[in-house]
Amino acid sequence: MRLISRNGIDHARRYPDVAAAIARLPAPTLVLDGELAVFDAQLRSRFDWLRHRQPAKLATPPVLIVFDLMYVKGRDVSRRPLRERRARLEDLVGDGDMIHAARRLAPHGLKAWAQVRDLVSIDFFTVPTARLRVLFVLVVLAHHRRRVVHFNVTEHPTAAWTAQQVVDTFPDDSAPSYLLRDRDSIYGHVLRQRLKRMGVGEVLTAPHSPWQNPFAERLIGSIRRECLDHVLVLGESHLRRILTRYFAYYHRARTHLSLDKDAPNGRPIERTALGRVISIREVGGLHHRYVRRAA
Repeated sequence: MRLISRNGIDHARRYPDVAAAIARLPAPTLVLDGELAVFDAQLRSRFDWLRHRQPAKLATPPVLIVFDLMYVKGRDVSRRPLRERRARLEDLVGDGDMIHAARRLAPHGLKAWAQVRDLVSIDFFTVPTARLRVLFVLVVLAHHRRRVVHFNVTEHPTAAWTAQQVVDTFPDDSAPSYLLRDRDSIYGHVLRQRLKRMGVGEVLTAPHSPWQNPFAERLIGSIRRECLDHVLVLGESHLRRILTRYFAYYHRARTHLSLDKDAPNGRPIERTALGRVISIREVGGLHHRYVRRAA
């Protein structure tokens, strides 16, 4: 029995009670997709407690929240319908104390989807320059179509600067209902007060848990892999020009599996009658966009 983390580390010895509970499940072989969690007295998740040197001495024991069933009794079920996998998972897990199947949103799915459509996330990442300076980039991402609705670059970020970026992003009455962010100290009192006056609800990730802001983290990873890892940034204005070109390509041409292989701004289907396929250079030749043009 193994408890493998995202980093490939086996934590079965660190959490023996959870490992023993999994071993008691009525299946000789299985693979579960889940996450260890600890809850305080108010039932709030406390991922920082999982870093305790002696997990057995925590006030509340860790539990395993299972999201999906991937493999059971020698069969790969990852491609089976979700309803079928959920039913088998709930039968396997039952009402155990150490293992829980993640709660479904079936009765309120449309309501939850409506909230996601009105949710944005913000995050910072750093970019070193050729002059050995470090620039900070703020991105504001709308979850519904994965659109980058705003970005900016600075060498000295402050809470007041960050708050002003949010105001510039959502003028008048265009503010979203919810904003997802981490607990970095750069989001200080000034930003919190500004969001409160704008009527924006803050959704905070748990401490040291960047995976709870997954869309922003994936965006930053894409920016690095597809753009910044291949260029030498000279300064602030240079970085701003590079990112402007990349986001133009990102919105117009870059496909997303979550959007059914569409781009954030949408890509029309071009029929063969429109002509042959030609290549258009994007982001200084780092990427190419393919369209049909008449000869």
